[in-house]
Amino acid sequence: YVVGIGDRHQDNFLIDETTGQIIPIDFGRAFGYGAEAQPVPELIPFRLTNQMLNVLQPLGVQPLLRADMIACMKALHANQRIILDTLEVFVHEPLMEWVAEVQKEKGRLGGSDESETKPRYPKEKLTAVEMKLNHYHPVPITAQELDRNTKVDKTVQKVRPDIRNIKPHIKKVLIGDRASLRAKCLPTDADPHGTLESHQCADIAQQIDCLIDQATDLTILGRTWIGWMPFL
Repeated sequence: YVVGIGDRHQDNFLIDETTGQIIPIDFGRAFGYGAEAQPVPELIPFRLTNQMLNVLQPLGVQPLLRADMIACMKALHANQRIILDTLEVFVHEPLMEWVAEVQKEKGRLGGSDESETKPRYPKEKLTAVEMKLNHYHPVPITAQELDRNTKVDKTVQKVRPDIRNIKPHIKKVLIGDRASLRAKCLPTDADPHGTLESHQCADIAQQIDCLIDQATDLTILGRTWIGWMPFL
């Protein structure tokens, strides 16, 4: 979650037949690429589908996953300077995908100064990492990545040409209904029709609770690309 690795469909997991350990592979979609650049944006922070939840029964998420996630995030938070300093290399040597996005942005802005745009884009990515390490609410982070997506409206218009801007509808799903845990942790005036402002959770435990709520929401999973197999 911290470095925004997406594309966590079934083909990107292996199983160690000796230990039963799950081994993730293929980290090509990182730093929020799933929400920012996919025609069907990924709104889930990590894979925690019903099938995975059932494996945790009868004890469930609380003792088997949540506590470990909190402990892990606390360790990352305490050592964030090492992580951020290591990731600083991406500012000076950005990924090829980032360079391509800078070129697209330059075209959209009518030939703006690339020397200004190029370093800003990686810094935005590292800012998102820093917010995750400082228990910021995951929904506005995902929404800000979604705001940069230029493909989702074109995808929707192929089947619904009457819809010109789908992003407010997606953000509404992302926020959840007011009864959802993650919505309760956001300001009551959070507006899906505008830019969702960054919001810091009360603590790391609340951040993890919001992440689990977002990852397991059937309304979000039901809007995920079919190849991601959200039903498994």
